[in-house]
Amino acid sequence: MGMSDLSGLKLETNTDSDIFQKDVSEVFSTKYLLDKHVSVGLDSTYVLLLDYNASKDTIAGALSNGNVSLYTSDLVKKESFKVHEDSITGLQFSPTEPNLFYTSSMDMEVKLWDLRIGGSQGPVKRFYDSSAKNPGGFHKPLTSFSVNASERFLTAGTEQVRGESFLLFWDSRSEELLGGYWNTHIDDITTLKYHTSDPNKLASGSVDGVVNVYDISQPTEDEALIEATNTESSVQKIKWFNKESEDSLAIITHTEDVYLWRVSDSCPAQIFKRDQITNLGLRRSSVESAYVVDVHPSLDNPLFFLCGSRCPNNSCLRVSYPKKSKLKPYSDLKSSKIRNELVRCSIMNESTGDIVTGNESGIIAKWSTADKGENNSCDNDAVSAKMSGSSKSSRKFKPY
Repeated sequence: MGMSDLSGLKLETNTDSDIFQKDVSEVFSTKYLLDKHVSVGLDSTYVLLLDYNASKDTIAGALSNGNVSLYTSDLVKKESFKVHEDSITGLQFSPTEPNLFYTSSMDMEVKLWDLRIGGSQGPVKRFYDSSAKNPGGFHKPLTSFSVNASERFLTAGTEQVRGESFLLFWDSRSEELLGGYWNTHIDDITTLKYHTSDPNKLASGSVDGVVNVYDISQPTEDEALIEATNTESSVQKIKWFNKESEDSLAIITHTEDVYLWRVSDSCPAQIFKRDQITNLGLRRSSVESAYVVDVHPSLDNPLFFLCGSRCPNNSCLRVSYPKKSKLKPYSDLKSSKIRNELVRCSIMNESTGDIVTGNESGIIAKWSTADKGENNSCDNDAVSAKMSGSSKSSRKFKPY
């Protein structure tokens, strides 16, 4: 399961509106403009996932037609090619080799691609569940994946198959399947994230509502599970961030709530429910129209929330940030040049503050400070300017 499927909602036009009387720029005072935008293809093509490689100045977008499109940071197209026949479920640039990126799919494979040869010669490596070929084995569609900081291990999560959900581990050098965990989730594993610097720390989230943290250096699954919390709602995305020098996770659920969990604590310290996000972050009236795109670490604030309203003809895309138990308005991302269709994914450049979004209209858009706005002209509709920026049993498996 990916982002909440809001595309089928039948919302009346103009049923959502701002809950303030001031000009938008007074409430969302950090001003941004649409810098660049590009269409990835036909209107029916969604942008599902985005990732950015700073050293190669490359943005990768995973599309609903099974393609990956590559662009410069100014959205100049480099290449587009087919990576999977089935739905793409993961996209990640290599953490150690800037010319490489990985993709995963419901077709039960993770593939490694090389920017230097593009897609014409196919993937340079393929990772698949070799145990499916064993007697009694079965295929497991891959719903998510992550590569650890040292790039020694690749881990993928699966759908629930025959009553079990799996974390599968490969040696990224040899493509060998090392083993798996299968006792810590009881439904589809929707999201996986290795810690950005600790190669042994892995987090997973599931439709079962549970978010787990593992130390994969431990000899068994039972010992590897070091922390867990239950959101009691299907987990959509997780992201590592640092709060007061401690490892923390931002958790986004399919009910559009956000949990901020310092993993050394027994439970999340802050929970922002959908109605709070609507009223405080978006400053909108319709809770049913509100959705969360993603949460991004930044230089000046621990986190930025990127959220939107799905209301037809009156949609919006806005940035807010948590301060104590409240959400504070930050910026309104709006332009007459593109429609704010449901935004499925986003990335943020922490050093420049640029935000790149991908939506259901097949538009990738880059939002930047006013002096970098598209064609260096002010967009009257844009609010513009600078952003600084469960029980366990022992499973004998050790990835090492």
